[in-house]
Formats: sequence, structure tokens, C-alpha cells
Amino acid sequence: MKKALCIILALILVLSILAGCGNNSSTPKTPTEAEEPTAENKVNQTVEGSVTSENAADDGYELTVWVGADMVLETQGECWNEYIENFLAANDNVKSISLIPMGDAERNAAIMAGVGLPDIYFGSARDALKFYRATPLLDLSDLFADTSWSDGFYEEAINHVTYDGKQYAIPLISYVSIMYRNLDVLEDAGCEYKEQYATMDEFLADLEAVKDAGYDATCSWAQGSYYGTGTIIGADAENITVGVEDNKTTVQPEQLVRSLETLQKIESYANNMPYGEDATIESFCSGEIGFLLDGPWTEYTIQNSGVNYDVVLLPSYEEGGHTGGMLGWDFYYGVDSGDADRNAVIKDLLKYLGSFEAEKLWTLKVGRPTLRLDVMSDPEVLQTMMCKVQAKGNEGGILQMDFFHDNVYWLSVFGDIAPLVVNGTYTPEQGAQAAVDAINALYAEQG
Repeated sequence: MKKALCIILALILVLSILAGCGNNSSTPKTPTEAEEPTAENKVNQTVEGSVTSENAADDGYELTVWVGADMVLETQGECWNEYIENFLAANDNVKSISLIPMGDAERNAAIMAGVGLPDIYFGSARDALKFYRATPLLDLSDLFADTSWSDGFYEEAINHVTYDGKQYAIPLISYVSIMYRNLDVLEDAGCEYKEQYATMDEFLADLEAVKDAGYDATCSWAQGSYYGTGTIIGADAENITVGVEDNKTTVQPEQLVRSLETLQKIESYANNMPYGEDATIESFCSGEIGFLLDGPWTEYTIQNSGVNYDVVLLPSYEEGGHTGGMLGWDFYYGVDSGDADRNAVIKDLLKYLGSFEAEKLWTLKVGRPTLRLDVMSDPEVLQTMMCKVQAKGNEGGILQMDFFHDNVYWLSVFGDIAPLVVNGTYTPEQGAQAAVDAINALYAEQG
């Protein structure tokens, strides 16, 4: 008999929404008095949600999941409601599943503290080593042994959740850095429409045309963090050997010079507004900026603004080369409870969240790509502009990091070095050497 479900929702007031990979993190604030949202407006609210089965046994498991601050909002919240209802309907031994929305910084700090942990938490690949060291993660190798389930994932995604031959996370979200184009601005600048730029020179020519027409061609790619520089490096991914040998990077300085030269060129057309900022996004939506560097998590805001836009990948240098950018991946981690029966239930939920059905639902409802190749090659999914572009980006690009290494390549290095190349403190050659030296120093420090 289909379970009767009761939605128990407590409102959480959010001052600002965390965007996808954490460029703008914020901590939800709980009001002194919670109120029950109506069915019509609940998905437009920020909520901590618990769905409970009335038919569940009194001693059924009560599971808790820490998710991103935005994952209970709008279409993401709708998707999670469906996840929970589906799972409870199929599992009589689970009484409830509670979602706790948290900003990246807040969630990571709680994980690192190692107390009061949930059964499952959502997190970036770039923090995997820290999580592995701080948290008793569940060994999920038995799930991945079921090839009817695991063969759907990108092979590289599985490789990056593997440590010492065991898997410790479920691949979920894939994203590659993209450029939003204001098509009205480009038309006014006389740019010929191209579904995708064939070469870097084509892209740079449009930047110049937009600037000559009196607009800001783009925002600053060097300010903010590593993301902008990493995107440019990603366009040259075929020629850059990202890896670690003997506790040193396999990246050679000469492999980075062209990317840093390109960064200088792009910055010559840019305004002083860092990518990822609300004001920068608003300027794009109002027609002041031709190109906006960002990720797929920003599309909802841009869509709702009514601006005439599309999305493209940063092109390669040679026609026919891989288009791509900076790849980022997010996963679900399971926490070892120390109880074999509870662990089995946690694994069941993780397996469902990573299934073709669940990840396709996520992609179609939310518009965010996943790390399942079978989902990203699905004809229905490829009808979505963002997913079509993101699927192409997954073929090229460059990953933010090796899974079980701290984010030494980008966050700690290019966030500092890129601005120094742009302002002339370093030449591109000097910046490339400084980057490799800094990476190796960080690896030596981490051991």
C-alpha cells in the first residue's frame, strides 16, 4: 500500500544563497518562530525538511542529510521532496529523512570538527582529502561492484572517488566553467553569431568588438579566486599534464605560459568587477557586459532576468581541439555510524541518490548536469541547452584537483599568482615558474 506522507517543514531565513561551487557562501539563519509553508509556496522557501512515513515502524531509522544551502530551494527542493517520498515508499525500515541546508564554509567546518555528523553529506571533490582524514567515511566499494549501477558513471568520476582501491563517495554533480553571452550586446557590436567559437582568436575578436561598441566586454577573470585562470588553463588541457609523481606536480612551467598570456589578453578587455559577484551578474543581465564567466548554478538567476542569452565553452587554441574549462565535481559522502544495519540503510539511500533515475530527475528538473554518462547522453537531457554544453565540456577541460589531494593547483596558487601576472609584477614565464614552485612547496608541506 502506498505510504501516506506527512511533510514537516521548518522555515529557515537565508540572507543570501550559496551558489553551486561556493563562490558566495552564506549561513542560513533560523527565525525564532517557524511556520508551516503552504503546498503552493513551500518550494519557494528555504527549508529544513523532514518527510516521515505514517506507516513506518516506530523504531524505523531517522536519517539526516547535510546539503548545500540552495538545495532546498525552488526546483532543487522539489527534486529532493520527490527523492524522499520515493525512498520512503520503498523502504519500510526508514521513518524519516531530514535535510539540513548549510553553506559550504559552515558545512565544511562542521565536517572537519567531526562531531554531530549526519548520515550523508554533500561536498566538493576539492575537499575530499580533508573529509577522508576527518570523517569516518563509509567504504562504498560493494555498491560500485554492482556494474549494472556503476557502469553509468564517468570512469574518471569513479577514479576520483577511489583511494587505496576503495570507493568513498557517490558522484553527483558535474560542472564546467562557461561563458554566458548577452546576445543583444553581441548583435549591437556586429558580432557574427557562432554556436561555439572554433578558436581562441575568434573569442578574443568578439571581446574586442564588444568593447569597441562601448560595452564592458567581460568581467575580471583574475580577481576572486582560481576559477578564471583555471578556466583558461582548461582550454589548453590537452597540453597540460596534471598529476603528481614523487610528491611533485607533473605540470611543467612551459605548459602554463600560453594560458597566462591569454589571461593578460582577456583582462585587457575586462572591467574591474570580479566574476561570481551578485553585482557582476546584475550588470550582465542589464546589458552592460557582453560575456559573463560563471558556472551553471547562475543560470536560474539569468533565466529569470529575461535577458537574451546563451552559453558557450571557452574554445581551444586550435580548431578541432577540445573545448572545455575548469571542471568541478560534487559528491555524496556516507558517514560510518559504527552500526552495520544502519550503514546498510545509508548505503541504500546513497545508491538510490546515485541511480540513473534519480540523477536524470535532478538534471531535467534542476537543469544541472550529473556525473552519469548515461544521463548526460540521454536524448531528453540533451534537449536542454545547459546540459548539452556541459556534456561537451566534460569531454575536455581540466579537473580542479586530484581527488585525494588538497586543492593545491588552483586555489592556493593561481588565486595569488594570476593578479601578479595581470599587473605586470610577473611575466607569464615568471608566473608559470612561480606557480609550479608553489605547487611543489604545498605538496612537500602536505606530504
